[in-house]
Formats: sequence, structure tokens, C-alpha cells
Amino acid sequence: MQNYIPIKSNNFENYKKFYKECINKYKVNIQKIFNEIISKIEEYENEEIDNISILFNEKVDLKFELPVEIPFIERFEIAINRKIISLLDDNKLFNCKINHNCVNIFQNKLKEIEFAKK
Repeated sequence: MQNYIPIKSNNFENYKKFYKECINKYKVNIQKIFNEIISKIEEYENEEIDNISILFNEKVDLKFELPVEIPFIERFEIAINRKIISLLDDNKLFNCKINHNCVNIFQNKLKEIEFAKK
């Protein structure tokens, strides 16, 4: 009996409810994260920029190396892209706001386990 997970078939509705609650929890967290990101992007979109110096020296970082020379407008677009991507890198989305501890540490044994109906 060691290789069985004790699942009671009469608890199906409870398991289904728990499943849906977990899915909803992740959905709400992800919506919140994306709302924060969209809000920041809208701030960037609506900020006042009075001159070209502020744009190129404060708003985007053009000081990065590329393996090939490219036209300035492409470099500018890459810099903007990097600024937006940094929102994801800095965001809690990748820093445990979503519980990544869901991985079963006994994953290799999982194939050997059968479900016991009680």
C-alpha cells in the first residue's frame, strides 16, 4: 500500500473545488501583475518629454553592445524594448509571486504511484 495515494472518490467535488480555487488564485495574481505592468507602460507613454536630450539620456539606455552595427532607429527600438522587458525582469512575476514550489520533488516516483479508491 506504500505506492498508493489515498484519494477518496466521494471527495471529487472537494478536489474539483480546490482545483478551481487554485486556478482562480493564479489568475488573479497574474491579472494584478499585468495590470501593474500595463500601468507602468502607460506612465511611459504619457510622460512629458521636453527635449531630445532627456529622451536619449534619461528615458532610454542606448549604451549597450550589439554584435553588428545597425541603423540608429533599430538601436532606439531595441533600447525601448529593453526598457519594457525590464518591467518583467523587475516584476514579482518571476520572483515568487507565483508559487513555483508546485513541482513534486518525487517526480521520478510519480509514474510508479497508483491511485487507490477508498
